[in-house]
Amino acid sequence: MRNFIKNRILHSVSNILSIPLWIKLSGQKIIHVFYHTVSDAYLPHINPLYKPKTVKEFKSDIEFMLKHFVPVTVNDVLRHVTKEKQIGNQSFHISFDDGLSEIYHLIAPILYQKGIPATVFVNSNFVNNKDLFYRYKAAVLADKIYNSGISSAQASQIQNIFRDSHAGSIDLSKISGDIKDKLLQVTYFQKTILDDIAHVLDVDFNLFLKSQRPYLTVDELKELQSKGFTIGAHSIDHPHYGLLNQDEQIRQTAESIKFVQQHLSEKNRYFAFPFSDSNINPAFFASLNSIVDISFGISGINTEHNGKHIQRIEMERINPSAKKRIKYCYMINFLKHRF
Repeated sequence: MRNFIKNRILHSVSNILSIPLWIKLSGQKIIHVFYHTVSDAYLPHINPLYKPKTVKEFKSDIEFMLKHFVPVTVNDVLRHVTKEKQIGNQSFHISFDDGLSEIYHLIAPILYQKGIPATVFVNSNFVNNKDLFYRYKAAVLADKIYNSGISSAQASQIQNIFRDSHAGSIDLSKISGDIKDKLLQVTYFQKTILDDIAHVLDVDFNLFLKSQRPYLTVDELKELQSKGFTIGAHSIDHPHYGLLNQDEQIRQTAESIKFVQQHLSEKNRYFAFPFSDSNINPAFFASLNSIVDISFGISGINTEHNGKHIQRIEMERINPSAKKRIKYCYMINFLKHRF
């Protein structure tokens, strides 16, 4: 409750000043915003995790950003970082994580119409719908329980799966509610139990991938490239980097970048951390210099590691308007550097 009240106060304070004044106070003319997807439809692999913005909400965000900032490509950002060509205007770079299919079908047409370039960060294991991110698997299972319910026998089987994998226990008196909560708490290192639970619930992830087609294909990514989009890497299969050892961090990064270069012929190497860049050893960032040209986090407005690691503003899960979200991030940046 205390954090809720604190955030409400901060959001209210941040909204008092205009965007031009926040830019002047912070000295940050370039912002980086990112989404995962946009949809008016219910998405069983997304909605149990969070509600994405609608097309109307996304268009409103875009209109606000265009009012105050000029859109730039990630290549423009790289030239700015390397001092090859400075970005002089108040600018924004927009990107999308996970390579979801709505980018091609819903988002890209909106951006084409407005002349806005974008970057799509993809996981090499998921392109062409080869596999499904473990968090999305958990969401699909939670959705199945919500819509179809669960028997006592199924609940007992799932209880055994959690117990045998040392992933905790389930309160069988609550059955479906507790199981859904537990599903959404499964970690990257426990992800194989989701396949076991899918068998119990008669959920076929391969069938889901074929019917829902949640991810972009290589051909769709190439078409996006032909219309001004840039493709970057987002790891092999979306682990939380803070939980990996450095060798695995490097492997996940290098392999996903290699995939983008080989299949999509991107010249420059861009990488966005899956989940976040928190709890990452500084030694790993030093090793990134030989692997990537620019990396991206999700902590608002800031640049680190000699400008080669850039933070982005998450535009979805808190879900206010772009105006409120961007002003809030400007205020946090200002406070961090002044106090």
